[in-house]
Order: sequence, then structure tokens, then C-alpha cells
Amino acid sequence: RRVHGGTSYIPSVHMTDLSLNDARAAISEIMDAFREDETESRLNDAREKAQNDTLKFMQLVYPVALSVQVEIIQKYGFSGDQQGLLAFTNAIRSHAQDPEVHRQATELKTILMPPGVISQD
Repeated sequence: RRVHGGTSYIPSVHMTDLSLNDARAAISEIMDAFREDETESRLNDAREKAQNDTLKFMQLVYPVALSVQVEIIQKYGFSGDQQGLLAFTNAIRSHAQDPEVHRQATELKTILMPPGVISQD
């Protein structure tokens, strides 16, 4: 939340339309990027350092994950920051009924969720 002129507000997230084909392609590219040896190594190192500490997980793993995803989401019209990633996530959710998108989004969640956090589909 930010305070502007004495009024608090939550910044809006710019929504970008994402076709089903683009959603499939983008999430597939992201999953491929996470499977690359260098990325897996960076994520594993960050997870090891974080151990089972959720706060450390967010401090160490999320920046690696964000850096992997922003390059890809920018190709689909999203900004290369946390707000862009949030908008991208919302756009992917709009295609969650598609089996391919759903499967890969679920797989992505397992990579991004701190240990011990239960994900609800």
C-alpha cells in the first residue's frame, strides 16, 4: 500500500491479455528455463541456503525465480518486475481450465512454493 495525498491505495496491476496459445507457449518456456542445468543449480543452492525457513526461501529463491521468469514474460507484453509477474500469473489463471496450462502451472507452483506450504488448486 502506498499513501498518496493522505489517501491509501493499492497500486493496480496492469492486465495484459494473453491468448490460450500464448499462455501455453509462455508457461512452457518458463518450465523449460527452470529445467536448464544452470537454473536448477542456482535454485538448489538458494533452497539449500534457505533450508526450511520460509522467510529465507522468499529472500533467496524468489529472486532467482523472478530473474528466470521476467525475461520470458516480457516477450508477451508484461513488465519485467513483480507487478508484471503478478499480472502474468493472473493471465495464466484465466486459462487454468486448459489441461496443458493447468498441468504446467501446478508444476511451476511446486518449484516456487516454500517447503511445508500447502497449495490449493
